[in-house]
Amino acid sequence: MLGSVAWAKVAKGGQTPLQGSEWKIVGPDPSSTELVVIDCVTADAAQCTGPDKDPAAGKFLVKELAWGKYSLIETAAPPGYVRNATEVEFTVGRPSGNDAMLAWNLGSIENVQRTGPVLPLTGGLGRDQIMIIGALMALLAVAGFGARRFRAQNS
Repeated sequence: MLGSVAWAKVAKGGQTPLQGSEWKIVGPDPSSTELVVIDCVTADAAQCTGPDKDPAAGKFLVKELAWGKYSLIETAAPPGYVRNATEVEFTVGRPSGNDAMLAWNLGSIENVQRTGPVLPLTGGLGRDQIMIIGALMALLAVAGFGARRFRAQNS
């Protein structure tokens, strides 16, 4: 009997699944092979050719896992989100309380949304200072031209 594991990728505090995350499943111990899991998004589960057999965006189902201890690790977060560095461990095997199960549902794994850079305000004080300095320079130029012309006429 082989096992399976299911989970969903959601935004922190939300329930809407997020598309675009990538994962790896490491195990079973002691050989510890790595299985790369990329979100399968199709209309039909039969079109999912990789390890993820759930066609819904942000939802994952990996089947045919041999018995043993595994670690689930997010390798790439959905666009606009920070990668969740938490390793989730689970054991596929004969059901014994919360230690081992054949079919694991890890629930929702959350990602925090990445904050964008702070952009300066357009206009405002910075623009006003440049306009005032420019006007003062123009006024000084006109005054200097007038003083020069006045001296030329009176000499």
